[in-house]
Amino acid sequence: YMDVDVFHGIVKNFKKLTGIDLGLVQSRAPGETRLPPGSTLVQLRHHAGSPTFHLIGKSRLSAAQLPGLRGQVSQLNRPLIMAEYISTESRRQLKQWQISYLDAGGNAFLKNKEVLVYVETGKNHAPPVHKNNRAFGKAGLKVIYQALLNPVILNQPYRQIGQRAMVTIDTVGKVIRALLEHKYLVKVDRRNYRLVRREQLFFEWVTLFNRVLRPKLKQRRYQLLVPSVNLSELPLAAESVWGGEVAAQQLGATLLPERVIIYTALPFTDIMQKWRLLPSEVGNITLFEALWRFDHDRADQPEKAPSPVLTYADLLYQATPRSLEAAEQIYQTHVQTNL
Repeated sequence: YMDVDVFHGIVKNFKKLTGIDLGLVQSRAPGETRLPPGSTLVQLRHHAGSPTFHLIGKSRLSAAQLPGLRGQVSQLNRPLIMAEYISTESRRQLKQWQISYLDAGGNAFLKNKEVLVYVETGKNHAPPVHKNNRAFGKAGLKVIYQALLNPVILNQPYRQIGQRAMVTIDTVGKVIRALLEHKYLVKVDRRNYRLVRREQLFFEWVTLFNRVLRPKLKQRRYQLLVPSVNLSELPLAAESVWGGEVAAQQLGATLLPERVIIYTALPFTDIMQKWRLLPSEVGNITLFEALWRFDHDRADQPEKAPSPVLTYADLLYQATPRSLEAAEQIYQTHVQTNL
């Protein structure tokens, strides 16, 4: 939903920059302050018979939201994404997909058979900054990852959470307090919490995992000594899981893996010897240290099963057309239904 005042503020700024007016086609119910997505029609008012668009309102739009959003707008005729903040990367991708957008900075791409408007102001409203970012730092992101996989873990003793996420007890406490502060967590009773706004937290995690935690994980690239080997048929070592394209394929995405990502608790040399790998700065096999402690006794999360959450982040990081298409499939079949 989009707040009506936010809508009018974006429209007013757009008219000031371009002289083009936008308005709501249908009237709102008395006292209604929010515009429902998809069913709200917006019209350009520059001449008679001007085209209408189906409004999809967002407070902000980051690259992490694009694959899921693409599936949503594909069901609409002439969708228009409006948001207070749309990242530069997101604007570039929406334009490539020929999806109309407009943000509070005046950046716009409106296109259909009757009209083409493209404005790039170089301005943008900065996304909200967390006052307490402990939950979204390197250690905190490990805890949030566990919560996204299994929200009830937040009701376990801090020591168990810390062991699983490989962080200190003090970090667990600070992360939980930060999640409460930012209203991602609510208290059910004296001892239990419930994770809320999980979709928003997921997108936040994906963005910050790729920006903050991924670069700090131990990692190295390799290539196969015998390149003809089918990447997805390589035997996976113990305490290791697939990520990226192989994981996406195993989760049902329609792509043939060209790159391999593995998260492992083993020394990289063990896998290097097992697979006969050669270090290479341009290799298509990347080993990452795992961001959790493996627990083979857990029945709720098979240790070698690919993680849709982590796979989605990997595909977004690659940001190729094929990886974004696979990310959309993973989001629709595995992520969205569990948030």
